[in-house]
Amino acid sequence: MGFLLVMKNKITWYEMKKQYPDEWLIITDFDLDKSGHILDGIVNRHAKDKDDVY
Repeated sequence: MGFLLVMKNKITWYEMKKQYPDEWLIITDFDLDKSGHILDGIVNRHAKDKDDVY
């Protein structure tokens, strides 16, 4: 398996994109804006390969 478990603190969508560029993410405990876009959440897993995350 190539996925990594990460911290349990909420971070913003901008921080997720900055910390995990070009990676697949499993995001929990997330908040959405009125358009349904993620504002922030907890990144539980991340990996370069989609199959490693799921």
